[in-house]
Amino acid sequence: TRSIAPSIFGYDKIKQSLLLQLFGGVARKNPDGTRQRGDMHILLMGDPGTAKSQLLNYMSELSPRGQYTSGKSASAAGLTAAAMVDASRDGRWTLEAGALPLADTGLAAIDEFDKMSTSDRSSIHEAMEQQKISISKAGINAQLRTRCSVLAASNPKAGRFLDPGQGSKPYSSQVDLPAPLFSRFDVIWIIKDEVTQETDTRIAAHILQNRQSGVSEYEIEQGVKQDPVDDLSTKKDTDHSGREILDRETIRKYVAYVKNTVHPILTDDAKERIVN
Repeated sequence: TRSIAPSIFGYDKIKQSLLLQLFGGVARKNPDGTRQRGDMHILLMGDPGTAKSQLLNYMSELSPRGQYTSGKSASAAGLTAAAMVDASRDGRWTLEAGALPLADTGLAAIDEFDKMSTSDRSSIHEAMEQQKISISKAGINAQLRTRCSVLAASNPKAGRFLDPGQGSKPYSSQVDLPAPLFSRFDVIWIIKDEVTQETDTRIAAHILQNRQSGVSEYEIEQGVKQDPVDDLSTKKDTDHSGREILDRETIRKYVAYVKNTVHPILTDDAKERIVN
């Protein structure tokens, strides 16, 4: 868990859930032909400036088949599939896969989820629950598989979350998302920017220390210095607190290995805890 976005301060429980989402569960087929998805969908609802986009970017790069898109610039065709005229095939229509089919068996990160238009958002209902997309365009009838986890982030309508105890609406009503879409998410995190001097001082110290450890992007582009991501001599195996962490490539390989070889089964104790 410490190895997930170590440059971002705190959020241990959230990072733990993102790690579990990366590994996923076990998809199962039932005797009656129905299918149960094994992937977990997570929604981060939070105030601006709480590192939601940074987490989404990091997780999409950590997943062996990750896709990142922003809701403001994502359309229904861009997320699902677009019908295109193929000039190399006598002008016939072909399907171009969008972000969700491309992230099959991986992770799709959708930022600014609440900024998407209603029609574009409704197109991913089937992709999230049934994990497939039914396409009927330009004479093409097909189904594309979207066995991916969805990690989405959204902001409150008022700019910041208002405390429900002070006469405002519940947190879920302060985000511009319909109830059917809320029900598709298995874990919903509410990230509030709590203003306390002690926490803000620690975050400020962490950010400044983090800024000092980076390398100038201009100097990397000019070839004066090497990109720290590729430079083995600067690779850190500890975080800012001196605790051990794994590098990004090791985690990515381990996730790919686990998804192929480990298929866990719920114990009776786990079932009982979930029911309770």
